[in-house]
Amino acid sequence: MTGSGEVDSEFAERWRAALDDLEASDVFRVTPADDEDRLPSLWLRLREAQDTGGSDDVVELASLLSQVASFSPRADDWAAPYEPMLNMIEGRTAMPSDLTDSQIDVLVVVSGVLPDALLRARVFDVLAIRSAAGSDRARWYQAEMNAVIEATLGGERWHRDRDMWDRALLVGRRGGKPMAASLDALAGALTDHALTADLSEFPGSVADLLDKHSLARDRADALAKRMRDLALSAETEAARGYRDRAARWHEVAGDPDEVSVDRLAVVTSLIAEAEGLDVGADTGSHPRSGYLYERAMKALRMIPRKRRETLGVSELTTELGRRIRAAGAATLGTMGVFESESVDLSEARDHSIEAVSGKDALEALRAFVNLTSFSSLRDERDRADQLLAEHPLQTLFSNIHFASDGE
Repeated sequence: MTGSGEVDSEFAERWRAALDDLEASDVFRVTPADDEDRLPSLWLRLREAQDTGGSDDVVELASLLSQVASFSPRADDWAAPYEPMLNMIEGRTAMPSDLTDSQIDVLVVVSGVLPDALLRARVFDVLAIRSAAGSDRARWYQAEMNAVIEATLGGERWHRDRDMWDRALLVGRRGGKPMAASLDALAGALTDHALTADLSEFPGSVADLLDKHSLARDRADALAKRMRDLALSAETEAARGYRDRAARWHEVAGDPDEVSVDRLAVVTSLIAEAEGLDVGADTGSHPRSGYLYERAMKALRMIPRKRRETLGVSELTTELGRRIRAAGAATLGTMGVFESESVDLSEARDHSIEAVSGKDALEALRAFVNLTSFSSLRDERDRADQLLAEHPLQTLFSNIHFASDGE
């Protein structure tokens, strides 16, 4: 593997010609379909191009680029930022370490001329990861930042590809002074989007990225106001999310009073929805209302006690506790009872009494503790794996336990 961009001219011409042929087949679509994920949809089209034929080089290039597009991002893992898209018993899809040196050389050739900016950024990132020399790695990371900025300024703000922006922000932050200008440009573009985009363009998730990477601190007040404004036109649950974001940005802006106002708005919204369920005729709504009251309690406790008194809700904690218990009791009333045969423990009782009889306190305690063997980590792990294999659906659902009083 070169990784440095130094490849034979004949080799370079061969693979650029293959890319031209691949581009002529309209694989790199400029305008997305509705709700399309850019890189996953590009992966599908590259797979189709690989399967539909063409020259051996075109098929090989389509296969290579489809592998790169298939990598599943792990934006918070600097050392291993990608994992296989699919990982099954039969095998897994590719990851960057699977690429051969010759494949890396092909990526070096085509990276700068790929028509899709986000795929280009992904390829640059892979080349940086696989580079042995620090200078080469820095150059590829800079190229990645430039490609992501190009995509951002060109309107490529697709919600489900936010991992590309997340990764680029991390690269920019880790790059230090050499990356500072690129990081500022990308952060500025994303900040402008968060401040101007409508709900359909997911400005909230962009604001979350800025907060995650401690960026746009000087625009915190404007971002808080924008998140609050967006909450007015969003659906109920989304509106609560935007008020939460407004609270966070007001916190960054150093305005604790407005933080409390936003959090109380979330509390009020949750209580209102729960009350609407309580007055309905549907007996199955009690678990939902109880859940909403619990969320309201959690949000309320994030408001300092003195601020709760100022806002006139100092007694709301007690009231919410009562409502949570009432909803839990109502939920219990809708549950059926399953009974099984009683278990005879008399033999275990007699054995326990016999084991500790006639011994002093310490010896009796040791004998009692040793009545049953301690758990084995290996046995418990094997048992858990067996349960997962036999009953996979059980892992998809959580369990909630109610006491006899509904708590």
